[in-house]
Amino acid sequence: MSKQVSFSDPFVAARIEKVSVAGSEIEKIGVVIPDDTGADHCVGVLSKEYNLVQNSTARDVALDVMSRTEYRWKEMKTIWNGKQLIQSYVTEDSITKISGSNDHPLHAGVMIRNSYDGTGKFGFEFFAFNLVCHNQYISRNRFGYFAFRHTDKGFDLDDAITNVQKGSERLLAIAPKISELRQQELQSSNIIAAKQNTMIPQSKWGDVIDQLAKEEGTVFGLFQAMTFIATHQLVGYTAITIGDSITSHILGKDQ
Repeated sequence: MSKQVSFSDPFVAARIEKVSVAGSEIEKIGVVIPDDTGADHCVGVLSKEYNLVQNSTARDVALDVMSRTEYRWKEMKTIWNGKQLIQSYVTEDSITKISGSNDHPLHAGVMIRNSYDGTGKFGFEFFAFNLVCHNQYISRNRFGYFAFRHTDKGFDLDDAITNVQKGSERLLAIAPKISELRQQELQSSNIIAAKQNTMIPQSKWGDVIDQLAKEEGTVFGLFQAMTFIATHQLVGYTAITIGDSITSHILGKDQ
């Protein structure tokens, strides 16, 4: 049985090495990082023109951008698998609310995304955070994503700040639509459609129904039950992908 490799420090320095095949160098670079034992691993083979961004640099640039916005931010969680990084932050104060018999404060959230294997560029993805239940509403299409623009002077921070503001504006615009879900009585057809059109695993639908019993009997209650499972029971990149499918289904894919 092979020994499991562990990468617990997302900010360990990555280095670039030349790549050889059959004793000859090729027009590629290898991205190498150490695991928790200090043993080196190649976690990506990329084009030699690829602009590798260290995770520590991505974090520092992103924190600099967030410090220049009108909001105060706090870290929520970090996902790191040795190749891809996501760090989630939310605003300390709510910026809008889901209206109803009991209001749900909504906070803006950003996911700092970076990769060492070329699967994604350094960028921000936006989401909404419900303070009542700590559910994340994830939808790249609805809330937006942007890759940091790199110039000969470094990263374009002004462009990044503008995009954070745009993400907040999208959240303000979508809050009334979420509030409307509280006026829609839940029907069996809503549950059937959600099962057919989201990526929630078959094995988790019993948990969704159990959680639904604790929620209000509206389409918003179904939305809450599903996002609760995605946020609190699923983990890693799978949770984000499934969460995106939930929000896209309930709110629609068009901005």
